[in-house]
Amino acid sequence: IRVSMSVPSTPSSLSLQSPSTSPVPTEISSSIKTPMNCIPTFSGNPIDFETWDVEARATLGQTPHSFLTVRDPVATGPNVSSEKCKNEEFYHMLATSKGSAYHLVAKVQLQNGRKAWVSIQSYYTSDASVSLIVHHYQNRLKEIELNSQTTATDFINEFNLCHQHLEKHGEGLKDKSKTRQFLDLIVHDDYFITKQLLESTIDTITFDQVIKM
Repeated sequence: IRVSMSVPSTPSSLSLQSPSTSPVPTEISSSIKTPMNCIPTFSGNPIDFETWDVEARATLGQTPHSFLTVRDPVATGPNVSSEKCKNEEFYHMLATSKGSAYHLVAKVQLQNGRKAWVSIQSYYTSDASVSLIVHHYQNRLKEIELNSQTTATDFINEFNLCHQHLEKHGEGLKDKSKTRQFLDLIVHDDYFITKQLLESTIDTITFDQVIKM
């Protein structure tokens, strides 16, 4: 499927005194302070978790708080005070969450950002949450189609997005079944001939080849 991702006045007198100059800095700081509340707000909806998780990790990766997504603050050594402070800041970042995520954060004591992060991760990657996510994207695939109200680009992107989420949780289709489902969702008259051609070669063509035609 082709998709049509004044000239200054002369002073009357000249001063022999050297003009005053501002001190020239001898060192330029390269550090940029990141706003504490830098991660996106999480809606608390399980369907939004995976997108939020990717965005939050990407943003935190550029901050001094990133270590808290993989480990606890140190309990001994010279960095105890610094990491304790970052852990408390991290807690306040997560406290902007809504819905169930807000309650998960709110019940964590001592402003422990690491503990709040782990609590969110555990809840939204549980079997119950994953089941909701899978069910959502399976139903979404029953609703979308390439018709006169949809562009091919939007349809392909939506189809791929749904399957990416399903494949992540082990619910993806085999290539041939995925190709068949894709073709069945094409109802636009402009693609009738192309669809027929692809259906006639479905046993030998791959899904990636289909979406490039």
